[in-house]
Amino acid sequence: MGNDGFCDWRHINERLKEHEASVDHITNMNS
Repeated sequence: MGNDGFCDWRHINERLKEHEASVDHITNMNS
């Protein structure tokens, strides 16, 4: 279990930035 998703944690910041960008884009399109 400890090793599962290890690569995801290594790149968590990049994934968060991509997610935030997507949320901001959707929010701007809906407002």
